[in-house]
Parts: sequence; structure tokens; C-alpha cells
Amino acid sequence: MEYQKRKRHGRSVIRAVGVGGAYLFAISALLSRSGANIALGAMALAFILSFRSWWPVLKRDRIFLFSICFFLLLALRTAWAAWEFPQLTDRHLDGYWDWFYLSFFIFVAWWFNGKAKRVYAALYLLFGGLLLHIFYETNWSQFERALHGSRSGLGMQIPLTGLFSCTALLALIILAPRIWGSTQKHFRFILRLGVWFAFLAFFLEVLLITQSITSWIAGIIVIPSLLLIFVGKHFKLMRTKLRTAGIVFTMVGIVAIAFLLVKNTGTIERRLSSQEKVIQAITTLDFDKIPFTAGIGVRLWTYRYGVGKWLERPFFGWGTGVEVAKLPQRPAKSLDHMHNTYLEILTRFGIVGLFLFISGIGLFVNSLKNAYYSGRLPLDLFLFLIGALGILVIWSAGNFRLPTYWRCFYILLGGMGYSFCFQVNHREKDNPHPASKT
Repeated sequence: MEYQKRKRHGRSVIRAVGVGGAYLFAISALLSRSGANIALGAMALAFILSFRSWWPVLKRDRIFLFSICFFLLLALRTAWAAWEFPQLTDRHLDGYWDWFYLSFFIFVAWWFNGKAKRVYAALYLLFGGLLLHIFYETNWSQFERALHGSRSGLGMQIPLTGLFSCTALLALIILAPRIWGSTQKHFRFILRLGVWFAFLAFFLEVLLITQSITSWIAGIIVIPSLLLIFVGKHFKLMRTKLRTAGIVFTMVGIVAIAFLLVKNTGTIERRLSSQEKVIQAITTLDFDKIPFTAGIGVRLWTYRYGVGKWLERPFFGWGTGVEVAKLPQRPAKSLDHMHNTYLEILTRFGIVGLFLFISGIGLFVNSLKNAYYSGRLPLDLFLFLIGALGILVIWSAGNFRLPTYWRCFYILLGGMGYSFCFQVNHREKDNPHPASKT
């Protein structure tokens, strides 16, 4: 009897370490790499100690099995590359670790346990960490200049800030009814609406300040599309008072957003006009006249070079640690990466690697869809996760930022979605998880 009691206590401690690590990772993902690594270590340790709990569940899960196969193949490709280019062995090993790090989304998923309350809390912590990072790292004199037209990442790399702020806008819009809460307590309801609107305006301004064209395009395509779907499916279910208040504040929000866009018209026009020469060269089909300038120009030159290098090794690429963008033949010495995640995968792992990568995304989306239709995944979370993936897919067509905060962002969002996708959902005996009712 005493042994069983100690055993239950031990499992409770392990679970607390794992769940606590997941929450710590959520707030650290965009705030502190050290904090994120500590959180991942705590989750990993608790995961290992819980082997008897997760193995019977995950050994039958398609995403888990696919991930194991994918990273085993990646290890074989790394070994092959190290044999082929022994002078780059250290780079190959570092490159393998950078990619293998992405598999840690499994830890996050297990400890979120498909519980919607945990995922909602983690989202608040994620974007709370982003706010803290911006306020702590931003040079506010630069922020003032950014308001008058200069580009700024507000303490991060500009493309990353564009990606994160665009995703934050998506979360605020899709989760709006949940954030607003009940209308029964009027003061609290109005306060929540005011805070929600302030954050909405702030992240929109941040997105405009970055002048990240890929993030703008992603937001323009994804957010309105999902908003229409969400309103169509969810609006009829909202209570009359909440619906009326929502209409009023939505109209106010539209007016305010329009004001911000008008206010930043000069910034938008300057950013688009900076690409005018590139667009003119494209329309005349004279590639050699495209200037090697920030934005579209540098990407087109890089893509032309990258496709040429990929065609030299089309099936399996150059290897895990070979950064084609840094080879001597690159079009400019300032080039550090391919400005395209898919081209980076092609040049490193070939068409086989890209096929596996796209297959993994397709498997993940299909599992999310099954989780939603089975009632495990709430509508707003389903649309947010699909939208966040859509933004990331579009953004990745113009950017590559693997060993950065992007990696933690991917792990967290991937873990959130995957936690609802286990074919046989694991349950904590003292707290079953009716995700569809949360």
C-alpha cells in the first residue's frame, strides 16, 4: 500500500515537472533561449521517466513514427555527408542538431495532453513573452524613428518580428470571443475588450514597422480567409449580448485598423516603391537587370543561384552542414542563407528531403482535421493552428531562420497541435480530458 502511494506521488511529481516545463517553455520561447532550453530539458527528463506511459500510445501514432523515420534518415544523410566532406564534419553534426532540435515538439505535445485549457494558457504566455522581449530589447529611440518610416525588428531580426506579430494578430482575432469572455460582468467585459483592442493595435503597428513583405502577404491571405470561416461557423452560437457587443467593437476595431493603415500609408508606399526597379525588370523578363537589393531583388538572385546548385545534386542535396549560400560562388559576399526554407532544404537534402518535409506537413494537417471532426480540438484552436501554419508556410517562401527563436516558435505551435492528434489519447486518471468541451 505504501509502495503504491509513493509510486503515485512519483508520477505526480514527474507530471508536474513536465507540465511546468511546458508552461516555462511557452513564455520563454520568444523571450529567452536559455529559459527555453531549461524548459525543454525539464520536459525531456520527465518524458524519459514516463516511458511506460507514453510508449503504448505513441508507438501506434503516425506522426511519431514518421518523425522517428525522418530523423533516422537525416542521421544517415549526415553520416554520408561527413564521409563525403570530412573537412566539414563539425558543420554536419551542428546542422543535424539544428534540425533534430525540431523533434522536441513531441515533448510539448505530451505534456499539453490535448487539454485545451493548457494550450490557451500557453498561447497567452507565448505572446506575453513576445511583448516582454519587445519592451525589454527595443531601443525606443529607434522605435520613434520606425513610427516615421524606418524599418525595425524591435529587438529581433526583422523577418522574425514580422512572423510573430502576424501570428499574434491571427490569435487575437480568432480567439476574440474567448478573450472577451462573458457579458454578465459588464466592467470586466469592457476591460477585456479594451485590453484586446490595445494589443490588436499594437501588434498591427509592429507588423507595419517591420516592413516585412512576406509577413504582410501572409497576413493578407490567411487572416481574412480564416476570419470569414470562423464568423460563419461560430457567430450563430454566440449569445445575443455578446454578439451585439462584438459587432460594436468589431466596427470600432475596423475603423481603428483603417486609421492605423492610413497613418502608415507613407511607410507602406515607401516599402513597395523600393521594389519598383525590381518589378520593372521582372515585367520585361530581363533578369540580369534586376538589382541585388534588399527585398525581392536579393531573393531572385539567390533563388537563381540556389536552383543551379541544387540541380548539381538534385536527389539528396549537398548534405546537412553544407550551407550553399556561403560557398565561394555565391552572388554576394553578404549572403548568409537562401532566403527560402524550401530551397534551403532542396540544396541540403535534395528532392527526397523536400518530399519528406512536405509529407510531414500534410500528415500534420490531416491529423489536425481528424482531431477537429472527432471533437477533441475546439474550432477556434483548430482555425488558429491551421492559420499559423499557413502564415509560416508563406513566410518560409521568402525566409530561412532555423537556429533562432523561429525554432522554439515551431516547436511550441507544433506541440500544441500534435497534443490533440494522438490516435489513442492518453489521459491522466484523475483528470480526463474532454477537449471538445473546453
